[in-house]
Amino acid sequence: MKYFTTFAALLLAVSALPTHAATLSVEAPLAAAEQSFYLPVVLSAENDSINTVSGSVVVPSGITVESIDTSGSAFSLFAEGPTYELGSHAITFTAGAPHGIPPGDVALLFIIKARAIAPGSYAFAPANVSAYANDGQGTATAVAYEATEVSVGAPGTVAIDSLPRAPIAPVIAAIGRDDSLFEGKWFATFYGGAAGSAVDHYEVREGFWHSLVHAERYYVLEDQRRTSTVWVTAVGENGKKVTTAIPAFEPWPERLLVAGIVLVLGLITYVVWRRMRRVTL
Repeated sequence: MKYFTTFAALLLAVSALPTHAATLSVEAPLAAAEQSFYLPVVLSAENDSINTVSGSVVVPSGITVESIDTSGSAFSLFAEGPTYELGSHAITFTAGAPHGIPPGDVALLFIIKARAIAPGSYAFAPANVSAYANDGQGTATAVAYEATEVSVGAPGTVAIDSLPRAPIAPVIAAIGRDDSLFEGKWFATFYGGAAGSAVDHYEVREGFWHSLVHAERYYVLEDQRRTSTVWVTAVGENGKKVTTAIPAFEPWPERLLVAGIVLVLGLITYVVWRRMRRVTL
């Protein structure tokens, strides 16, 4: 009876353990002091499809964060960060994958480029990590995570692999309206567009005749009739640009304007040609 009671208690304890829908981890690279190395931060979807993950990665003392690269991330939308905060020594982030990360997939979040001051063992610790299932209801799911020890050798003892070049990601842009946002005005929202480095900012041009406007993740339309094509350009930290266009909802005013410009240019060209012909004759 005693053994049965113990066995039943063990079964109850095991059943009470939390099940995890995903695991967030920092992959330990080869590293040497005074030399940059790269730490991929990845999310492994296990039981559920995941479309949002947020949290932070605490950076140990003695480590300098040189940059954070999202260009190859499976999460195309970052609502926050990833940003390194000097005060807390933590990289905070909130990332979204609109189509979700399927169960069984290992998805890259971002890559930390860092440098160690001296040889030693350094622990990179995820903290306050949470995720949401791709079920259309925003169901919170449990995420497992633990600190990763990175062993840093003496200067020059390790050959560090270069960061692989990530494919160019398209800019995803759409126009919408909500009574609770921007006084109910039409606005454009966009994400993506990384091309070999993280996106630094976006540039929006509304129609042929307007100048470029810097934007973060949204842009309130000046033309609320939506008669102009809207071009959205992602500008990377490396200066590379990726552009997409949102067609006008009522395109005829813009088409007539373009036709008028073409006609005027054609007439000017014809007049110049006639005058040049007379001079040569």
